[in-house]
Amino acid sequence: MSDISVSVSETPELVSITVIEGSGSAATWGGIVGLIVNQADLQAELDGKQNIDNIASKSADYTIVNESIIICTNTSAINITLPDAATVLNKRIMIIQQNTGSVTVLCAGTDTLNGVSSLLLNNRYSVLELLSTSYGWIII
Repeated sequence: MSDISVSVSETPELVSITVIEGSGSAATWGGIVGLIVNQADLQAELDGKQNIDNIASKSADYTIVNESIIICTNTSAINITLPDAATVLNKRIMIIQQNTGSVTVLCAGTDTLNGVSSLLLNNRYSVLELLSTSYGWIII
């Protein structure tokens, strides 16, 4: 359950929204601040909190550019190459193997994925969720 607090400053147009996971002393997930009179300002703040940049469906070899979710629809083997982790620090990527073809997830350059340079998704409906760090990718 999330608690949402809305506060209005002395300037009635300024709104601050904070979403808190749980209750009491739980950590703050994040907040946005913007002017009611400038809806684009608030939308930009909301977009910045959104985890999903892009969803892509792929059936051939592909190098991820800025997508957050890759849905693999291949019926034969393909390679999905991750971006350099240091250039997309703290980015979450989900790779879903939706069809019958295997998917090999490859790291860029010297990056590793939980200590290895590649990982094979060989079962239909496999899901791999990753987080980039300063030294590579970790499975979450």
